[in-house]
Amino acid sequence: MKSKKRIAFVIGLLLMIGGCIPSLHPLYTKDDCVFDSNLLGDWEEDGNNNTWTFTKLEDDSYNLAYVEDSILSDFYIHLVKLGDDMFIDFFPNSDDVNCNVNDFFQTHEIYVHSFGKITVNENEAEISLFDYGWIENLFKQHKIRIPHEVLKYPYDNKYPFDNDEQILLTASTEELQAFVKKYADDENAFIEPTKLKRKKQLIERRSE
Repeated sequence: MKSKKRIAFVIGLLLMIGGCIPSLHPLYTKDDCVFDSNLLGDWEEDGNNNTWTFTKLEDDSYNLAYVEDSILSDFYIHLVKLGDDMFIDFFPNSDDVNCNVNDFFQTHEIYVHSFGKITVNENEAEISLFDYGWIENLFKQHKIRIPHEVLKYPYDNKYPFDNDEQILLTASTEELQAFVKKYADDENAFIEPTKLKRKKQLIERRSE
């Protein structure tokens, strides 16, 4: 069971948040990252008990401590402004993976990125992640051409996916940026947005 959880965390990326699109390369470069201090602090999801805590790292990126069903997972977060929209890039924090596996198992792990649009102000944030089912259908209909691989898993019930195949984007950062800018205004490209509200005690403290 522990190895299954580890594979889900490393390969599936953010399956607990939604059907996101995994990417081998990041959406950002060091030159186009931005920092918004409004994102810092403790947030809670609208409609459930999931919490998001963003802290600043030295390179103006963030660490996200995400808690769902009392399970904590950490992610490296980068923001990038493309056109008129702000995007968020998630990448697992490898220090967070605590399952008991040996060094040989670890050499077979692949960490990937996931991304979506974000809007944030002092007390509210909204994150719209790209929909895996949407891009899967576009590939099946031959409507898009972006570098990718289809990973095939030969053993039934061994992997945390709906089927035995998983799309992995292999496009360069430049190609990814062009892709997300093209579909930034397509509502069908995103899963239902995650709406965050700053924790009430922090709002009260800020107003004092």
